[in-house]
Amino acid sequence: MRDGDKLPYWPAMMLRQTAMAYCDMSEAAFLREVATGAFPDPVIRGAKRYWSRKELDKAIDRLFGDYEIEPYDWRANSPLYADDPRYRRK
Repeated sequence: MRDGDKLPYWPAMMLRQTAMAYCDMSEAAFLREVATGAFPDPVIRGAKRYWSRKELDKAIDRLFGDYEIEPYDWRANSPLYADDPRYRRK
């Protein structure tokens, strides 16, 4: 359903209501995905919080198993796993 020919224009930076509509989610479900780290945190500009359309797309692709992009692995930034070559960022 995310066909660009059938949907309205989606801005690169979205306020919460727009991001929720883009993901077709309720506010509670959207914020739960942000809180668990499945969706990105917003960027604060002025007094408003914006979500990046590109970062939301990457998060959605990871959720649905599209691994053309490198999946996020928290161990890559953890000092505990710093010497383990399996978890180094490429």
